[in-house]
Formats: sequence, structure tokens, C-alpha cells
Amino acid sequence: SDIASLAGAELRVGGNLLGTDTSVAGTSAIRLNGNGNQTINVADTTDNTIIIDKVSGTATLGADLTLNGPSQNLSLVQGTLDSANRTITTASGYSVIVNGATLTGGGTINSNLIIQSGGSVLLSASGTGVGEYTHFTVRDSVTLQANSHLIVNVGGMTTGGAIANFISGTSRTGTFNSI
Repeated sequence: SDIASLAGAELRVGGNLLGTDTSVAGTSAIRLNGNGNQTINVADTTDNTIIIDKVSGTATLGADLTLNGPSQNLSLVQGTLDSANRTITTASGYSVIVNGATLTGGGTINSNLIIQSGGSVLLSASGTGVGEYTHFTVRDSVTLQANSHLIVNVGGMTTGGAIANFISGTSRTGTFNSI
């Protein structure tokens, strides 16, 4: 069945967020708060923020995620979002905000990436060759606020590499310590 609009209270999703509707309007925020793993695979969502707020398990993108509404951020407040090397797109001026949660999995972020206090971006590397490390390519700015974390798990890596190979964007704000 088609969903034309979801307006009103926040929609809390304890299972997978799945949908093929290509035009969903409305002002309801969507909060993924299930215990255990959840998958996000939607063609469109309401015109408000999607919030990852998980005590346990991982939310994983099953497809690229496009948030094209007039006030849509992707906000990670608790738990883990595995982007699974997918593309996350927000409308101009909106952001992927990591605050007290973890973003992992690599891919492309067609927006700003803001890592707030307590937030983490986790990247993994076994080498510096193609396919040996996860990375995020960010269209707009990357901001690391105080007490945020950019973590590179280099387990199994036998050769060095520069941090710029792991995260790139048009600008970087914050302090980058050496690995």
C-alpha cells in the first residue's frame, strides 16, 4: 500500500525500515530504536529527520539513502549505523550528525558530516590498496567537534598510510592527531 503522508508524532521503528513509496510527505521524525539489528531500505521518507537511537544492534543501510525533504538531517544519537559503502544524500544545508553514536562502513556522504562530542566515525584498514580500507568521501564539510572520535582500526595493516586516505571532503575542521 502507498503512504502519502505521515504527520504528527514521532514514528518509532523497532524493526526494519523498508518502503518502495517514492513520494512520502509529512512532518513526523522517524526514530530507529529497536533492540538488535535493523535494515534501512527506503525510496523516500517523511520530510523530517531520521534518528538512529539504538541501545543494541546495528542499523545497516540496505540501499543508498536520500533525504531530500526541506528539513531532513540524519542524526545518530546512540548505537551504530553501518552505511555498508552506500551513499547518503541530504538536501543542501542539511547534515549527517553523529552525536554519541558510531558511523561505520564507508561510502559517500553527499552533505556535511558533523561528528559531535561523544560521536565516532570508525574506519577499518588492512592495507592501503583498493578494497583494503573503508573510507568516507564527503561532498561538503567534515567537522570534528571537541571530544569526538575518528577511529581507524588498522588491525592486520602491514604498511603505513595517511589519514587523508581514510576521510576526504571539501574542508576539514578540528584537530587531526597522528595515528
